[in-house]
Amino acid sequence: MQKGANDWVHVRMKRRDLQLPHVAPLVAYADQVAAAYELSPGDVPYPDPGHGGTEAEVLFVFSHPARVSESSLDGSGLLSLENQDDASAVCFDHCVRVGLAFDRIMLWNAVPAPLPKGTSQPTSPHVRKGAAWLPGLVELLPRLQVIALLGTVARDAWALTCGDSGLSTVVGPSPGARGLKSKGAPERLAEVFDEVAAAVGKAHTS
Repeated sequence: MQKGANDWVHVRMKRRDLQLPHVAPLVAYADQVAAAYELSPGDVPYPDPGHGGTEAEVLFVFSHPARVSESSLDGSGLLSLENQDDASAVCFDHCVRVGLAFDRIMLWNAVPAPLPKGTSQPTSPHVRKGAAWLPGLVELLPRLQVIALLGTVARDAWALTCGDSGLSTVVGPSPGARGLKSKGAPERLAEVFDEVAAAVGKAHTS
């Protein structure tokens, strides 16, 4: 069951761990991305230090930051399956179901910065700009085995800059409420987690 990364006490405890060796390089990378977008450090959400960080074997790529992951009064500032939104809850439950430990995964957004006010979905320029940061991210994940591309934005961004990388990918629907309304989407999302779990196996790689 989710503990709640948006609970302020829980968030503060997690953020104390942002300088741990497995997450500090990713925090620095997120701040580099933020600077390129002319944003302040922390405006591009940081990977949850309770997840795998640079030791991750699985990378889940979503579309763009949800409000609950933004650094704000009601947001965690973290890319976390403990965020209190439907997409995080669905993915949390699937990870538990297939036995995929959180210290084996990392989350990222194809469009890493929050969308401009008044914009509800990424445009093609947003996707192209965000895609440029995917290769550098992958370089920070030396144990990466499989990438789950959740939604068309994630799929399209990956194809733009990493499509010929040779890395194993699994494509599925966005886990948000809108993405799961399509016929067969919930079943396909479940299959994605089954395939990811099968790809990495039960045990950690040595």
